[in-house]
Amino acid sequence: HIQYLPHLKFEHYSYLEKIVKQCHKANTKKKISIEQKWLSSYFKKEIQKKDYSDIIIRWVNADIGFGVFANRDLPEKHFIGEYAGLLRKKNRKKDLKNSYCFEYLIGEEIETPYTIDAEDQGNFSRFINHSAEGNCDPMLIYHHQLMKVIIYTNQKVKKGEQLTYD
Repeated sequence: HIQYLPHLKFEHYSYLEKIVKQCHKANTKKKISIEQKWLSSYFKKEIQKKDYSDIIIRWVNADIGFGVFANRDLPEKHFIGEYAGLLRKKNRKKDLKNSYCFEYLIGEEIETPYTIDAEDQGNFSRFINHSAEGNCDPMLIYHHQLMKVIIYTNQKVKKGEQLTYD
């Protein structure tokens, strides 16, 4: 019962306009790191391609639910995907019970009143589970005038292994 989104969806167009302005200002003031720009460039083809044949979603168990698994051996620094969902204003009460929210930051430190909510709208990345010793890392990148959350492997991952991040 999830609406598939290939990329971020903005609850209101005005949020997109505000964020583009904030990102431009942050970039001008050098608040967006070289790594965030570099990873955007490094994964440019993968971000635009939207080919997710390297993964598969499978049921894990009743406690965990679904998980994302490698469909082939994956090398370290392999692009998994963008964390997609509805970009909306934060709602502290509602968000505490929602395991599918990512805080939307600009650069590495500029907080915004927004969150990426993938509870009802998103892509496969919402099924990547938590682990204190995850084999993937989420990262904010600066791509096409916006910050995006991407996920990539931080080590080699064997075919059939569950993808997780902390």
